[in-house]
Amino acid sequence: MEKRSLKILVVGANGFVGKHLMKTLGKNNIQAIAFTEYHETWHADIFNPYLEIGITHVVHLIAKSFVPDSWDNPEKYIQTNLNSTVSVLEFCRKSEAGLIFMSSYMYGIPQHLPINEQHPVSVLNPYALSKYLSEKTCIFFATNYKVSVSILRVFNIYGPGQKSSFLIPHIINEVLHKNEIHVKDLKPRRDYIYIDDFISFILGLMNKQIGLEIFNIGSGVSYSVSEIIQIIQGIAKTDKAVISSMETRPNEIMDIKADISKIELFSGSRITTEFKEGLEKCIQDVLSGSE
Repeated sequence: MEKRSLKILVVGANGFVGKHLMKTLGKNNIQAIAFTEYHETWHADIFNPYLEIGITHVVHLIAKSFVPDSWDNPEKYIQTNLNSTVSVLEFCRKSEAGLIFMSSYMYGIPQHLPINEQHPVSVLNPYALSKYLSEKTCIFFATNYKVSVSILRVFNIYGPGQKSSFLIPHIINEVLHKNEIHVKDLKPRRDYIYIDDFISFILGLMNKQIGLEIFNIGSGVSYSVSEIIQIIQGIAKTDKAVISSMETRPNEIMDIKADISKIELFSGSRITTEFKEGLEKCIQDVLSGSE
């Protein structure tokens, strides 16, 4: 069978990941179509205009994703995230396009580190529940309709242009522009992947016949909030006071570290951005005034 040229539909192209992905696809001369709309009520025929364009892959990035808000409005999160995924899957079924679905961390308090894809799933908030239900729908379409689906369980992404509600841009803003650095709990550790490395994994999967696979996405290394502040202050050459409210979130997870051997094997890509290097790029982006 002759291999088709890549033509990508990016659903959520105006978000943090989507903007970086569209830029990288352009640099690599890969045809890409940006879908940026958000719909209160998703339905499959939203994507019908693309049926005749020859889309080979859909990267589904649109989601309501701010976890604290999901506790206040679980119905909206579940409806929006699940319905959008069903609509994308139905398009993929009709067009025979492969789907790369951006899911989330799914493992709750880990039983072991690093966390591989066989680790038991434990959903701890409505946002994660919406993604879990979406994953189950992806598996159903892959099993019964033979849609090729790569499910990406992303631990934590960072990079230039990320919203200040996320931890790393918040700390950078405090270090660069405030007299003190205010955070909640200093102890929790998270596994962060730089945006360029994440996109390299996505591009690697596009060139493979995947079928149905689930991949953990991270760097394989974890850092505490305290360590992140220390690294960023070192880069910025500051020594500001750190004020912690000692606030512990419900169901707090104290350490997360991804086993990324599977995504490295399937995509043929590797982590190339050291954490400090990635933070330096984020700081430079803020100092240059880029958004």
